[in-house]
Amino acid sequence: MYWLSQYGIFRAFLLRYLPTNVYTDDNFTSLQCCFRIFRLLLLYHNPATCKLLDGHRMPPELYASGWFLTAFAQRLEHEDLWKVWDLYVLYDEPHLHHFACLSLLLRGSTDISAASEAFLPEMLMKVSAAIEHLTPTELLADARKLEESTPSSFIALLDRSCWGGNDKQLNEVAATFEKQSLKLVLKAVGSWSCLPIAADEAVG
Repeated sequence: MYWLSQYGIFRAFLLRYLPTNVYTDDNFTSLQCCFRIFRLLLLYHNPATCKLLDGHRMPPELYASGWFLTAFAQRLEHEDLWKVWDLYVLYDEPHLHHFACLSLLLRGSTDISAASEAFLPEMLMKVSAAIEHLTPTELLADARKLEESTPSSFIALLDRSCWGGNDKQLNEVAATFEKQSLKLVLKAVGSWSCLPIAADEAVG
């Protein structure tokens, strides 16, 4: 029965800290929202890198899929991975993973900007691999700083669109409404040219 307990804990972690319905939604709507919002976060925190990647047609889907689908499990050894996941559980903010991914990308922004178009995919692979040389504490400290410098209204949108939906006990009608809402969010986010913020944050 011990392995059942372990599986239950692992499943609970996935439901909490992976994008909503990422492995049950055939259209991957929540995952698509994750990518669109991640690009907007990159645009907000480092416009030059975002413009460069956009110009070379390198959307997050091409370099960040593994980050969001596995929560870094594809890159880290088990011991380091457990430490990162332990910090996720400690902070209990699923959206923090977005900022951890952004932190990883920004650490390689200088190398990305210096790479030629032909070597850009290879450079992005190296940026992804750099997590192997970071301590979990460094990664999450950078992520927290990015989170604190991001408008709270946008973080609220991030939470509603990408995270936490797996925790909800929805009946069939409510689940259908949730999926339709996500499709509307995806359509809206895809049309935004910049990160939107609430009026009171803009004035403040």
